[in-house]
Amino acid sequence: MSACTHDGNGQIVPLAIGIADIENQENWSYFLEQLRTAMPKINSPGFVIMHDREKGLHGAQLAVLPEAHESICVFHLEKNVTATFKPKAKLLAKIWEIAKATTITDYNKAMHDIQEMNAGVAAYICASDPRKWATAKFPVPRFGCVTSNSAESMNSWLAPLRDKSHLFALMQWVSNVGELMYERHRFYASANTPIVQSVQERYNRLLKEGSRLLVKQYSDTGFEVQNPITLRNYIVELSNGTCTCGAFIEFQFPCQHAAIAITKAHLSPSVFMHKSYLLQSLQAVYCNHITPISTDELDSDELTLQPKIAKKTGRPKVIKFRNRRMVTVDKQLACSRCGTKGHNVRTCERRQAQLDRTKHQMANGPLQMQGHVSAIAPTTTGNEQQQQPSSIEDHIDEEVSGAGQAWMYVLIETSVNRLAILAR
Repeated sequence: MSACTHDGNGQIVPLAIGIADIENQENWSYFLEQLRTAMPKINSPGFVIMHDREKGLHGAQLAVLPEAHESICVFHLEKNVTATFKPKAKLLAKIWEIAKATTITDYNKAMHDIQEMNAGVAAYICASDPRKWATAKFPVPRFGCVTSNSAESMNSWLAPLRDKSHLFALMQWVSNVGELMYERHRFYASANTPIVQSVQERYNRLLKEGSRLLVKQYSDTGFEVQNPITLRNYIVELSNGTCTCGAFIEFQFPCQHAAIAITKAHLSPSVFMHKSYLLQSLQAVYCNHITPISTDELDSDELTLQPKIAKKTGRPKVIKFRNRRMVTVDKQLACSRCGTKGHNVRTCERRQAQLDRTKHQMANGPLQMQGHVSAIAPTTTGNEQQQQPSSIEDHIDEEVSGAGQAWMYVLIETSVNRLAILAR
């Protein structure tokens, strides 16, 4: 069990971790109770708890954190739709379009498209309560976060620790978090501008996108922004940080329409950004240090024991099975026919070429090739005499026919290698 959040720079910030024998509502309730004790403000209307609503987490959140807003992970919603209806990729893209739509108009348009494609899917996602996963209908801003992928990413830290003792896994997680926090502390401590570079670059990209828009100012903080291509108008009000596109409110960050309006008004963009985007807030997030705990100094409670892990049968895999293309050239086996590394005699292209020529000769009789004939040694029967034709540099057109001749081998010398071909 784990909990995390995002900072203003979009980076994952670990909050808590827990180990339980099973994921159920009782264990999740205990985990959330401890999280609420450490962070009392988390149980307030301004906070959003995003999860997949599985294994008792939905009921635990309603019981322990009733004031916080519940949000459903869109990725898991998409998985449920796929498992139930097996729709096409175009319809699944419409689900994400609904989830990310920042206006009711765009939401209704995407929902109508899904209704036209598959009425069953439309009914299913409506029954999933869009107020808990669709941006346009969510009661508070989520800063563009519609999935719980950050929690899944943080769980990857525990992958190499799953077969260790509980105490060792917890201490190692604390050590990893302490190292991460200090690295970011040093990074933000060296910055000297109100807005960090990555956030400033994000604002500059939006400003560049809005440079082609037409701006009209009707008050000190009011602007009308028009797209000359779509002829769609957007009303920006800087005094309350709103834009009719909805992105200004959702991300708590100037959209492209607000960015061009801020530039026209000669105002500082940092004034219209949420405080979490500013350097001062980022420095406050990582100002404290986490000191690892030595397990040797802890007294045993005689209750926490090492988990019982069944030993896997067979020889442990200590070397990763690699693809043949991943093997270095020095370690590759060489073909016994042509001597080239990277393939064997069964997959040799020259062997296949030889077989094709043999089949052609046996089917059509005459064998026509280009090259240099080193030797022709047909066997003779009866009174026929063995012949030794002269060398021909550019072309040979030897016709092998007659009942008296049996098998013969033609050795053709090329610029690459000598190739033996069986002819009839």
